[in-house]
Order: sequence, then C-alpha cells, then structure tokens
Amino acid sequence: MELRLIFDTIPEEFDSFRGRYCPELFEKLWERIQEVYDKEFHPTEEYTQHIDYHAADKYGYADFQTYIFKKERVYTADEFCAFTATHCTHLALPEPYRTRFFDGVRKAINDFGGKITSYDSHVLYAAKKPE
Repeated sequence: MELRLIFDTIPEEFDSFRGRYCPELFEKLWERIQEVYDKEFHPTEEYTQHIDYHAADKYGYADFQTYIFKKERVYTADEFCAFTATHCTHLALPEPYRTRFFDGVRKAINDFGGKITSYDSHVLYAAKKPE
C-alpha cells in the first residue's frame, strides 16, 4: 500500500505545509515506515466512507467558506503511534498485525532519532443555515 501516492494525487486535500525537515533523513525514515506498512499493514476491511465536504449547499446551507490553519507538531515514537492509531483504517487493523505494525513504526522512528515532525493543515469548513 503506497500511501505517498494518495497524498501526491490530491495534495490540496492533505498537507501542503510539508517539507521543512531534512529531505534525505525524511526519505530514509519514510522508506523504513513504508517497509513496515508493506509487511504488517493488512486491514481486513477496506475503508469506503468518504465525505463530500463541499456539499453544504445540497443541505440548505449557504456562504460556504474554508479556513486552513497550519501547525507543526513534533511527536515521539509513542505519541506518533498513538495518533496514527486513531486513523480509520488503523483502528480496525487486526492482531497480530496491529502490534507488529506499531512496533515496527515505533522502532523506525526511534532508529532515526526518536522524533518525527508533522506539518499539518487543519481545515475548517463553515457554512450558514439561511433564516
């Protein structure tokens, strides 16, 4: 499962704030994490739920606006794994893959200094209900 392809296909839907880390180090860390995904990430159910965030007008809302807030977060290996475990496809990851997956990601991060930086885009969609 090449996750990077998803992010590169629809960059405006994901994090446009990436890129302030050392590219060489990040590429090596990413390769290690990708190896863990390839070996241990085997969800039993495909995630098929998708939200059309721009459909507010179909439900009677108007004045649709998008606000993007940028934030840089530095995670320890344990914090990153705890955060990643909240993602939909990771929630349903069955054992023994779940334990091996997070152990592998944790080890990869720890092998590269014990921290990973995330450059996030928090997107807020706002609309008004006409009176």
